[in-house]
Amino acid sequence: MRLSILPWLVGLCLCHGCDVFVAGAGGVGEQCLDNGLCQNGLKCNEDNTCEPCTPDCTKRECGSDGCGGSCGTCGGDYLCLAGRCEDVFLPIPGGDFQMGSTDGGNDEKPVHTVSVADFRMSKTEVTVEQYRDCVAAGVCTKPGSERFCNCAKPGRGAHPVNCVDWEQASTFCAWVGGRLPSEAEWEYAARSGGREVRFPWGDTTASCQYAVMFDEHGGYG
Repeated sequence: MRLSILPWLVGLCLCHGCDVFVAGAGGVGEQCLDNGLCQNGLKCNEDNTCEPCTPDCTKRECGSDGCGGSCGTCGGDYLCLAGRCEDVFLPIPGGDFQMGSTDGGNDEKPVHTVSVADFRMSKTEVTVEQYRDCVAAGVCTKPGSERFCNCAKPGRGAHPVNCVDWEQASTFCAWVGGRLPSEAEWEYAARSGGREVRFPWGDTTASCQYAVMFDEHGGYG
């Protein structure tokens, strides 16, 4: 059985020079970097300045120690959630399905039969906290820090991480012992096992009742 993980790549932002610290920034008493982080061993406080940090792994068996280090990693099919190793993967039985669309873009045509083997996919999107743990372990690079990027923002630990590119997502998947799903696996899972429906909820036109989306009134969902 193959292992797959689903990180939603929201707003594909690149991280340029994230690991390069500029002199006069990110040190003790100095302003935090643009991505809300400080140099190793320091943390960004509420005043947006860097201060000494004491690692704390109390009641944590994995994940970040709060100072750029790690309290440990999880093995097997387990992922670190709120400092605990939990089994978050769902088994998806394989099968045949009609991949593509007759009324979509050219890259969705022609509709063709595809066989997908059994695989496992994470129950939820990869969270900010999970990705931060990979960065703290020195494996992943920091996401982008543009306006809508959420990794450096407080209170976003349980949100799906965004502003990571394909390479960063692939590195994270490998770190937890998985890989990115193939295009066929992704479509098969999104169709609830290859059902012939246009959307996960059926063929009803997409609206804010079913999805987080923008319309003439703004973003809702």
